[in-house]
Amino acid sequence: MAKIGLGLSDYWLIIRKRKLVLIVCFLGIVSSVIFQVRMQMPVYRAVCSIRLIERNSVSDMITQMVTYTSYDIMASMSKILAGRPIVEKVVYELGVVNERSSPEEVNNAILSIQGAIRAETEKGTNIVNIGVNYHDPVMVAKIANTVAEVYIR
Repeated sequence: MAKIGLGLSDYWLIIRKRKLVLIVCFLGIVSSVIFQVRMQMPVYRAVCSIRLIERNSVSDMITQMVTYTSYDIMASMSKILAGRPIVEKVVYELGVVNERSSPEEVNNAILSIQGAIRAETEKGTNIVNIGVNYHDPVMVAKIANTVAEVYIR
């Protein structure tokens, strides 16, 4: 009967014969992983929570009881918190740009900070968490707090 395929001893012989190639490949992969990990920039996260209070008059409350609104006020407020008008004021207040900056610099700063901000509502509450992911540990806290302050103003 003819032997088909390789056995365990055949594989062991191949590994022993190619051990230099295997060692070089292993060391190359390990060293590239270590290099990549050391080159990564850390990302810091800060979260600022604000409570939104909707002030209504008596006529507004009666109107809300009679009519049905299909929108979620908390979701709308979350979008406004991370929107361009708020972030533009934040950029100027933090001193990232000033009045003499070119429109392109202002736009780049706004897009950079706007991409770092995530506003999410707590389920069943009127609390919005403003989360910021940024590479600078001091700036991440300043951005979160300044967004809240600008919105409150």
